[in-house]
Amino acid sequence: MNAINIKSIDAFQFDHVTEKPLSRDTWLTYATAYHDESAGRDWFLVTAMPESFYLAGLHTANSRSAMVLALALVFSLVLAAALASMGMLLIFRHFLGRAAGSRAP
Repeated sequence: MNAINIKSIDAFQFDHVTEKPLSRDTWLTYATAYHDESAGRDWFLVTAMPESFYLAGLHTANSRSAMVLALALVFSLVLAAALASMGMLLIFRHFLGRAAGSRAP
């Protein structure tokens, strides 16, 4: 059985600039050093991905959250308007009933 020990972990980022077309991408990297004691070897595992790829799901989730929030706001305003109109109708009926009752001989 090989025993693997993690010596150090390092996370960093760098910018990749291209000339044609001119663009700049930020890359997120994660480097880990491994030492295999049974074989006596040192390894470095480096993982890199573009920041735009990493954050693409976050941007999609933010857009969906904004849509849900907007729909909930519209629904609550329509519901509040309906409840207010029903409440005003009950108030008017109450006062009209009192006014009609006080006119009777």
